[in-house]
Amino acid sequence: MTGQSINFRSIIQDYQKLADSHKQINSFGSGNSDQLSYKTQTRDKELNTTFNPPIYPLLFVIPSKVENDLEYKTWDFNTIVADVLERDLANQVDITSDTLQILQDVISQWRLSVNARFGNYYEQYWVDDEVPCTPFLEKEDDMLNGWNGLIRIKTMTPLNRCAAAYLPFTGTPIQHVNGINLKTFYEDFKLLADHHKQLNSFGFGSVGDFQYLNQSRDKEENTTFNPPIYPLMYVVPNDVRQKFNYMEYSFDIIVADVVERSLFNQTDLLSDTNQILDDIISQFRLSVTQSLGNFNALYYLDNPIVCTPFLEQYDDMLGGWTATLNIQVMTPLNRCDAAFFDSFITPTPTVTPTNTPTPSVTPEPTSTPTQTQTGTPEPTTTPTNTNTPTITSTSTQTPTITKTPTNTPTPSVTTSMTPTQTPSETPTNTPTVTQTPTTTLTLTPTGSETPTPTPSITATMTPTVTNTQTNTSTPTQTPTNTPASCIWNETVSSWDNNPNLWNTCFPIPTPTNTASPTKTPTPTPTFVSGTTEAKTYLAAVLAAGGTGITSTVSAATTTLFTSLVSNGLYDLLDVFYPMLGGVAASTALNGNRTSGTTYDLQYSGGGFSYSASGATGNGTSSYANTNYSNILTIQDNYSMGFYQFTDNAPTKTEEVIMGVYSSVGNLPSLQIATNLNPSLYFIRSGQNGAATTVSNGGNIKGFYALTRTGSTSSSLFRNGNTTPILTATNSYTESVSGYNILLWNMNLAGTAYFNGYANQTLNFGFIGKGLTATQISTLSTIINSFQTTLGRNTY
Repeated sequence: MTGQSINFRSIIQDYQKLADSHKQINSFGSGNSDQLSYKTQTRDKELNTTFNPPIYPLLFVIPSKVENDLEYKTWDFNTIVADVLERDLANQVDITSDTLQILQDVISQWRLSVNARFGNYYEQYWVDDEVPCTPFLEKEDDMLNGWNGLIRIKTMTPLNRCAAAYLPFTGTPIQHVNGINLKTFYEDFKLLADHHKQLNSFGFGSVGDFQYLNQSRDKEENTTFNPPIYPLMYVVPNDVRQKFNYMEYSFDIIVADVVERSLFNQTDLLSDTNQILDDIISQFRLSVTQSLGNFNALYYLDNPIVCTPFLEQYDDMLGGWTATLNIQVMTPLNRCDAAFFDSFITPTPTVTPTNTPTPSVTPEPTSTPTQTQTGTPEPTTTPTNTNTPTITSTSTQTPTITKTPTNTPTPSVTTSMTPTQTPSETPTNTPTVTQTPTTTLTLTPTGSETPTPTPSITATMTPTVTNTQTNTSTPTQTPTNTPASCIWNETVSSWDNNPNLWNTCFPIPTPTNTASPTKTPTPTPTFVSGTTEAKTYLAAVLAAGGTGITSTVSAATTTLFTSLVSNGLYDLLDVFYPMLGGVAASTALNGNRTSGTTYDLQYSGGGFSYSASGATGNGTSSYANTNYSNILTIQDNYSMGFYQFTDNAPTKTEEVIMGVYSSVGNLPSLQIATNLNPSLYFIRSGQNGAATTVSNGGNIKGFYALTRTGSTSSSLFRNGNTTPILTATNSYTESVSGYNILLWNMNLAGTAYFNGYANQTLNFGFIGKGLTATQISTLSTIINSFQTTLGRNTY
């Protein structure tokens, strides 16, 4: 089997071959977590065609995400080995030990079968990551014990556009001479779907319209809203990031087909839809000729693509895959092409039409340009004219001579070409009280051949009709503040910008002090992000077998993420655990998926139980490792906390909910206990021997946050109150220990503390940077709102 022929179907077949060849495994199945214990492909080494229940021990495989890199793929499979627990629990230790050993055999088959006698899996598959194995006890309808191991299988399966199932694009390659935008993306996605041999329908819209809105059906426009013909490709637009030189568009791509009621086509369906999704990715990455569509000429897609499966979802009982594509396009900002009116940047002074009486100005003989001011004197800028002026009666932006009724005789204004010598200015009884200042232009004729238009400020209260006189020549005004590399076009009265230097062509007129009202700027709206991060986390929950992810839970989770981002808290939380899905693998997930699986919880010691309310320790052996070492914390800048849903009587007198402890020197210790001894709140934040306690008064449910923001400043807050319930002033002088922080116990120099196991239910945890009291209060409000929507709040 070559690398190119490896696909989802072939890996499931090799899992089945492995199970059939193992001496202890009696049944094999694959599917989602809901199908465990009744969906088995083989039973007693034979095909199970009559839906008989499994014969235990059972090997069951749940597909998780697939990471599609440029040259290889990484397939994640939750590999479960389970056996039936007797009602009296007499065989609990034996079957838990046996199923773990079987799981080790399965891992060794992928890693170490190096020749034909062993199956030669090593030739095609690489399993070089550690395999976390998580126990479960008394689970499922059959009361099972066993183990779940997350096996990450790498295969050399590079994308191959030439082998993709497309019709030739000859004659229809993409052509976007006017640039790329969201509509052109839609057109190209539709073009892609119409040319693919297996896709029968295409849709573009919100995820809520999936199944109902499909723009094309059977390669034709769907104008009558008919349901899709499967397989279906559906595109959901996500965030767009403007990065100055290019833009990055994000789309969720869903490829779906119908699962038969018998589930017989389940493996084939997942394999085929995964291959279609590969074809879509290859179209953007590798279509480099006209016959292939030439998408690569305009679109850039180089980051690894994570594909997540789904089964028995939506009204049509669909299965398939979803992936997020972040596609970059070279569409830099271009202010010259922006859809603004030219007047937005016109350098000439703006003239406000005024129907008000103004002081009459009579011409005076003079030999130099003058500035005439009416109203309150203010500095003004005087443009120069090079031609004989023409004063029109139609434009509101040209200098005019106004004829104003007055109580005293004034010389009439003549229409001759030559300015008339007249007596000096005649005072008028026009009121000058200012209520609504406006700007106008008044022309002062002079004895020279070139009159000078002079801006002035006219203040008035009483409207009158303004009469203007017209000469026969037109003045040409050239701004005095010409920007570099730009030319003033006298014909159209605007800048002729150099397209290569467009950012230098913004004319900035010399500011004048005017009495015009100041406009209040419109606030720029804040665009809250976090939606994509929430979707990534929810997809991981479903991929891990999580259940109960309803629309209400999805909406609450999205609100949680966007609220953290908008309040500046998301980047301060290095890890956080919303604990959704009701199973071990889903409640263990770190909400910030940028770190992958590195800081997902590792449940240890057995005895955990899981539900929609979170995860519960047994108080005798169970704890969770965050994999977050206190070596990652900054000495005086860290915080951690949790949301405790129960107030169970502790089984250990020194029950610790979260922490790490070092008994050497002055190494740091971080601990939170809500019911020590029991009856005390307890923290330790600093050197190992320093602890602080106070009576808890029987109130131990709620949200707790320990923060350290200084060398002698540590505080424990509860339920968002800005007044701490405990404070500590302990410093530490030596380097951090490097031990991981635990939940449901503390890490005592590398192992869980024997007397610290907690039997409480937790449904949130976090570790991050130091937080102020106000930030903790905000964080508490956000998390408690999330818990309230889910029906698992305590305050």
